[in-house]
Amino acid sequence: MFALLAATWKRLLLLGLLAQLPFAVIFGVAFAAVHAGLVSPLALTPVSVVLGEFLAAWIWAASLIVLQARASGEQMAVWATVRAALRDWRQVLKLWALFVMLSSPYLAYTVYFAMTLDISAAPLLGHPVAELVFHYLSFAFILLPLAVLVERRGLARAFRLSHFSVRTAAVLIVWLVAGIAVDRALDFAEAVVPSAGATVALSFLIDIAMGVIGSVVIYAIFLRIRTAEKAREIATPAQAAVL
Repeated sequence: MFALLAATWKRLLLLGLLAQLPFAVIFGVAFAAVHAGLVSPLALTPVSVVLGEFLAAWIWAASLIVLQARASGEQMAVWATVRAALRDWRQVLKLWALFVMLSSPYLAYTVYFAMTLDISAAPLLGHPVAELVFHYLSFAFILLPLAVLVERRGLARAFRLSHFSVRTAAVLIVWLVAGIAVDRALDFAEAVVPSAGATVALSFLIDIAMGVIGSVVIYAIFLRIRTAEKAREIATPAQAAVL
């Protein structure tokens, strides 16, 4: 995994920048429009989710091209990788739609709160049960990009991948907990650091770095699962029970 990260991190970092910079510019313009009263804040959340999930699906497709090319000893320029990712546009759109669908519970919750302005509903967004559900969905479908883009399958396959073994689940949970800890640390820094610009820039860079590491971690886990599955297929019944 570390060798794969060392060989691909530069290209994955550039892909992360290509994904984050347009989104940051568009979101910044939209936020300014909301602040100026030109756009309703209610429209900002759905648009940002839909746009963000499309960029996530596209960059996942490009990242997988980089990671898979490394296995065959090939290299592609970053722009060529970005263009190549859209050749399989049906699977990218499928992944995008599934991303949006999985985001819909939180999106619906947020929009409901914004429409009703019901202060009593605000704690529900941070309720332990709600957070547990959202975190479990993140865990259960974290391998969805591999299931869709590599195997051309869907939610059921992604669910089975994340629950493949106790070891697989443990590694995924550790990674997700690390991501949550980083987010909480950034939220705390934003609350105590007087310079908002520095905090936003730091958050931007850390998000990209976590995305680079996360794509390699998830891809490596996927390869381990595929290897274990093939070993089970060729093993005798007694050996398969051990595997």
